[in-house]
Amino acid sequence: MGRVSPGIVFRTAGRGRNLAAVPMVVILAFVLSVAGCANGTPTGANPAGSPGSADSSGDDNSGLSLPPDFKTVAHPLATRKEVFKEAHGVRALAAQEANQELPMDEASLPIGNTAAFDKRVADHKAIINRILAKNLPTVAEKYKITVADVEKIEEEANKLRWTPPPDPVLQVKKAAPDATKRAPDAKVEADKHDAPPPQKAEPK
Repeated sequence: MGRVSPGIVFRTAGRGRNLAAVPMVVILAFVLSVAGCANGTPTGANPAGSPGSADSSGDDNSGLSLPPDFKTVAHPLATRKEVFKEAHGVRALAAQEANQELPMDEASLPIGNTAAFDKRVADHKAIINRILAKNLPTVAEKYKITVADVEKIEEEANKLRWTPPPDPVLQVKKAAPDATKRAPDAKVEADKHDAPPPQKAEPK
């Protein structure tokens, strides 16, 4: 008789009859495959912080995964989150500044006039984009990346639902004093106080 490879013998209940001898290699392969499926990472997924996501700093604790084809900016996760926070602040301030220039409160909106309403919304968006075009490059330069990289990080934050910081408050600049309204000359005012009182005319 041929020699049977060592393995695990399966027996039917109550009969004790040898049905099959399964090689140990097959058993090990089965155990390893089960262990691989139990780690909770779907095949093809790109969890934030994984080696395939251009980041090796660890998990972002969001519980969400990026699409397999999404490529993150080549900076550590902590740095990308700092970029996201600063970009969020820039966008919040841009919206507030645009509201100062073109108010969008209910009293200012042309309710009932669709064409005028749409134009006001478009004008407001154009103001925001103009302000962002001036301020977002500052964030990019600080971290030595491009504005496109900043927007890519914002896209990542949106997909992973990062919690944004509180919105900053725009400091409204006080209007410059009107140059046409000249303040009284200090010397003239002093001369008025120092001048002797007018003398009364003596009766004849």
